[in-house]
Amino acid sequence: MAKRSTHSRAFFLELVANLLMFSLCAAVCLQIFAKASVESARSRDLSQASLRAQTVAEMFKAEGGNVARVAALSGGDARGNEVLIYYDGEWAPAPESKAAFVLSCEARGDGALRTARIVAYDGMEEIIAITAVARAG
Repeated sequence: MAKRSTHSRAFFLELVANLLMFSLCAAVCLQIFAKASVESARSRDLSQASLRAQTVAEMFKAEGGNVARVAALSGGDARGNEVLIYYDGEWAPAPESKAAFVLSCEARGDGALRTARIVAYDGMEEIIAITAVARAG
């Protein structure tokens, strides 16, 4: 009977050790999946910001650096030499009060060439910034 009790105890200890090892591996896997999810969202935001910034840069070039026309084409708000375009968390156009992302297009120069610094923000953090040049016209 003592021998059977020893085998049961050994089996139980092995079972507990395996359960602990499984729990440790599961915790590591969950951390990896959580990190991957965060990186995937950041990658999506960077891709969308890049696409939106490039689109506004092309509008700026096509309109000869005319900020008012860029605002009209993009659905943004013209404020002096700057256009602000607001997007929600899924990168759909949104009102300022519901914006998760902001795209800013600030024009400079009054001569033959106008430049624009186009920046996408996630709150206060800059996601991407590009510069566009247009012939004033």
